[in-house]
Amino acid sequence: MEEFKTIEAAATADPRWSLFVRIEGPSFSPLTFADHYGAAADLEVPAHIPEGVKTQLNTAKNLFIYSWYVYGFGPLVDLTAYAALEQALRLRFKEEGAPTPRKAFAKLLQDAIRKGWLQDVHIRHFRRLEERKKRVSDPESEDNAPNGETLDPQSYVKLLAANFPMLRNSLAHGHGQIYPPSTFTLGLCMDLIGQLFVR
Repeated sequence: MEEFKTIEAAATADPRWSLFVRIEGPSFSPLTFADHYGAAADLEVPAHIPEGVKTQLNTAKNLFIYSWYVYGFGPLVDLTAYAALEQALRLRFKEEGAPTPRKAFAKLLQDAIRKGWLQDVHIRHFRRLEERKKRVSDPESEDNAPNGETLDPQSYVKLLAANFPMLRNSLAHGHGQIYPPSTFTLGLCMDLIGQLFVR
């Protein structure tokens, strides 16, 4: 159970961070606040997106930073990232003149994919996965599916669209679970948002 921090402990690292290490080759060392801060600092908020969405993304980054002191902020980082993505989708559709007040998050994602606004190649995690595959697979089969057809350039974003609404809803409606704070979901949402406002 999460507890309210005492005034004496308010500015001290959550002891759960002592279980984490930084791995460098064959050696490892305790994770530091600088390591933790760097994970958020490395994610740059796209300069070309609307100001309100930038605010939400920077709020998520700040929540991640302060999860060093309050481990329970972890789920809030993800929830704020999902909220920024939903806001961005609504703004993008508004720019197109399409009404969205009643559209659910899942429908907004599906419609954005159908319009071609979201592509796998612009997702950093997808590119890392592809690079890893290239290192271990047959180079001649990289760009083609087993039956010779071209791979779907939106397969990864479709996977995200199938899962993000459920994950967001579980956070928004309260599940009471605490999990390790991470910038993973935030990075995915940033990469999706960045694509929505590229012309």
